[in-house]
Amino acid sequence: MKSRLYYSSKDVLFLALEELYTKIKEDEFLEDYDFIFFAISPKYNPKDVNISIKKVFNTDNYFAFNAINAFNNDKVVEGVVGLFIKFERNGEIVINKPDKNGLNLVFLPYMENRSECEFLNKIPNLSIGGIASGERAYLYYDNKIVKDDYVVLTFKNVDYRFGISLGYKPIGPTYKVQVTKKEKVYVINYEDASLIAKRLLKNLDDDIKNLWYSPVIIISKKGYVDFVRTFKKIKENEYVEFFGNIEVGDMLKLSFATEKMLLEEDKKVALNLRENMEYVELAFNFSCVAREYVLGKYQEEEPKIYSQILNAPLFGFFTYGEIGPNFDFSSVRLYNQSSLVVALKEK
Repeated sequence: MKSRLYYSSKDVLFLALEELYTKIKEDEFLEDYDFIFFAISPKYNPKDVNISIKKVFNTDNYFAFNAINAFNNDKVVEGVVGLFIKFERNGEIVINKPDKNGLNLVFLPYMENRSECEFLNKIPNLSIGGIASGERAYLYYDNKIVKDDYVVLTFKNVDYRFGISLGYKPIGPTYKVQVTKKEKVYVINYEDASLIAKRLLKNLDDDIKNLWYSPVIIISKKGYVDFVRTFKKIKENEYVEFFGNIEVGDMLKLSFATEKMLLEEDKKVALNLRENMEYVELAFNFSCVAREYVLGKYQEEEPKIYSQILNAPLFGFFTYGEIGPNFDFSSVRLYNQSSLVVALKEK
């Protein structure tokens, strides 16, 4: 399998795609391609996406999604990133035909007032992916604009490994959830959850992003960090809302991580993947926008670590939630403030 990534930051979508088309036609490494992934900024009009791709590339073998910022190998860019893939043996990509023997990449659109958790029990267990990012963020293929369903892209005849990078360490007391409804937590430790969250913001402004530096972690029954939840909204005297569901009985702790701690965890995950594969031909990364915020000026270090250690082209984006198997692979889970990495090669 061969692949190339190109990006354009032009303000006109059609011109951005034309720039990608010119670059790939001039590339002697990849004379043609079988499939294209597009990460497209939500600044462009959704109505223009399918028709522009069709006009410029004259193909139906593509899949596009909205992303505030995407990964072009070791760079974080805004605009349009195109991943062009050419299979050299028996590899192929099919849409919405998941296969337990293949690599299933799952994508969800994002809309403010919809619960992504309602899709989790429908998504195939061995799926890895993310939620498109932007105030409105859709999926695009076959002249369709997908606004309220997930899409699965399956790589057939590939070997792959994946890892999950967290890096956050638990701090402070443990809280037990007593009243909750999906993403909204009302009572913990017999106290109004919103008042506890407000105390955390004391002496800070009310920007909820200040709590992204100290997200909530769910502690498993065995005592390890199970997954992370990002603060989304505080409604005083009512609830705290998170980017993902929390259940009654969950044990919560606040957490903490420096930029260095997050990047060190990325290195561990990437090195583990590399040790378990003879070589890597392509890598995908789904990393949280809250993680991007916490990393700040170091945000480009994350894709740089992955692409350098895996020694392969890297494509992905900062998501509004990451999707991957739970620890016993019995179901899929919505992660927050994590970084999911997939390394693959054609059989």
